[in-house]
Amino acid sequence: MNTPENKAGMDGGPVRRQEWRVPARMDGLTGLLAKVEAFLEAAGWSLAASHPVLLAIEELATNTIKYGYPAAAGTLEVVLAVTAATADLTLRDDGMPFDPVTAPPPDLDQPVEDRPIGGLGLHLVRRQSASFVYRRLATGHNEVHLIFHSLAATLKSGFQELH
Repeated sequence: MNTPENKAGMDGGPVRRQEWRVPARMDGLTGLLAKVEAFLEAAGWSLAASHPVLLAIEELATNTIKYGYPAAAGTLEVVLAVTAATADLTLRDDGMPFDPVTAPPPDLDQPVEDRPIGGLGLHLVRRQSASFVYRRLATGHNEVHLIFHSLAATLKSGFQELH
């Protein structure tokens, strides 16, 4: 379902775009992550640069699969558009409404053994993304949109700020 675009990205580089639709089941998540990793690698992203994107998909999809479908499985849609510098990730599902952006952050001041389970994955996604936005669509779907910058783009930006 590859639909490459001939447009230039905001950084002037070409945009590579891919969409995946998978059943919202844990047994399909590993295969989805492998396909996304291969796509990012083909787009020139290192494993280190790809990790935050993969973590976001794994965390958000796992939460959707576990909590979004109490009665029956649904469908997850992942749309990823990348340039050499930026990954634009959208996840959609037809599960129960849930805004991960408003989930409370974990209390990192407590010892690990005293913290309630949950919340750390979303915290990491928030910290590693440049943008994290949720909306409930009129179609009844949840949509999460995230922006990530590649490690090279982040380092270049930091270097330019120093000069």
